[in-house]
Amino acid sequence: MYLEHFGLSAPPFQFTASPASLFMSRTHREGLAALEWGLLHEPSGLTLLIGDSGTGKTTLICALLARQHRAVHAAYLGNPKLSFPELLSSVMSQIGVRGGRSGKGAMLNAFQQYAAAMPLNERIAILVDEAQLLSEDAMEELRLLSNMECHGRKAAQIILAGQFELARRLASPAMRHFNERIGARAVLLALTPMECREYIEHRLRLCGSSSDRIFARGALDPLVRHSAGVPRRINALCHNSLLLAYSTESKRVSAAMVRQAAADYPVLEQSAAAAADEGSSAGRWRQLWRPLKPVLGLVLLGVAGFVSGEFLMSHGPVERRHGWLQRSSHTASAAAMPALDVNRKAPSAPAPLSDGAGPAQSPPAATLEHPAAPNPGSESVGARDQSGIDAGGPGEGVSVVSDSEGLKTASIDGSASDGDSPHADSQYVIVARGDTLGRIALRHLGSVTAVHLLMHLNPHITDASRVYPGEIVYLPASASTSEDRNTGDTGVE
Repeated sequence: MYLEHFGLSAPPFQFTASPASLFMSRTHREGLAALEWGLLHEPSGLTLLIGDSGTGKTTLICALLARQHRAVHAAYLGNPKLSFPELLSSVMSQIGVRGGRSGKGAMLNAFQQYAAAMPLNERIAILVDEAQLLSEDAMEELRLLSNMECHGRKAAQIILAGQFELARRLASPAMRHFNERIGARAVLLALTPMECREYIEHRLRLCGSSSDRIFARGALDPLVRHSAGVPRRINALCHNSLLLAYSTESKRVSAAMVRQAAADYPVLEQSAAAAADEGSSAGRWRQLWRPLKPVLGLVLLGVAGFVSGEFLMSHGPVERRHGWLQRSSHTASAAAMPALDVNRKAPSAPAPLSDGAGPAQSPPAATLEHPAAPNPGSESVGARDQSGIDAGGPGEGVSVVSDSEGLKTASIDGSASDGDSPHADSQYVIVARGDTLGRIALRHLGSVTAVHLLMHLNPHITDASRVYPGEIVYLPASASTSEDRNTGDTGVE
């Protein structure tokens, strides 16, 4: 085929598990050491090797068997989808025990007698490849077989090699007794990008060439990326890239040829990402989180909507935009109303509205909600308990005067409310925590549309949604009581 075209002595990327072409990465070196320990010294009698498909588990087992330990009677089981009697019969025929075609009980007796008759420096080893395909009965029989002892040691060393599905099966509660008996363990991981390049170089050097002679500059980058570090995929991509170069009579494989070879196997990219994720704890967490992402998104969306709604309600824009809000019929309690500082000078009330063509006119009447009778120690519209304010005496401060209807007015600097001052008969409220000008207008004037009236009466307020606890807000002097609004005399909707 392409061997002569590229000057190769043998196929460099063959798909058979050849011990001669074994590349010893860090995890492969650790895996082979674990297998050899389990073959010769593991006291528990059970050894486990885990790795994704194509990472080289079978190659490691073949490399272990190729060392031909004379003191080990080894049996290799490559087809675990058999019943336990069939598996045991295959083991007995490989190690040379007679009676391999008898019943299960007779085979177990013959196996135990053979193990007891062996010299102390020899042992039996059973290597099961693709062990994730073992049936539940076969797994249980192997566990019982691992309990068999002769001369104070295990009658057989059992080595299980399988994919990550085997590790998940052993982690289940039903397999707890089996899992607790396993001694040596090893995990084969995918090759790193640097190890991928070393693997390709190792394979080509075994066949009398090198990666620089076969692959153009930059051609290995897409190859490493699409293979995801799995040796079997590296072999497939390299082999097909060489075929493409040979078909075009090119002496070197280009990056475009590698990408075309990868495009012929579209499943490689998806399976590569899945394989890279499955072998890592982060990938397993991502698999667990994937179905929860939509639910988490909906929860976060709901929380964001709730927080936004609370923010808008606390700052008042909603009250100005929507007319369907219900009017409040209660006043702030003493717990919500801050204490009035009698030494603080209240802002001056503005002059009445004037149209410029005649004498000043009072602003349009807006209904005023008559405050409920305050509890002891509580504040009503205007100020706190009069006994706590009027006792201040003369000086710069605020005094509260009650009119005949029970409404409260304020005068500044201790002057009496004589009707000639711009402050005369001025009613006011003290801003409570969370209040806005819209809420005050709705609560005391009966409608949020009276905000512009309050803005005119309170020029010190520049933003209707930004009033502060303890601040004084003047109300129209000619406002009616809540009883009048309830009867429909001057209610503003």
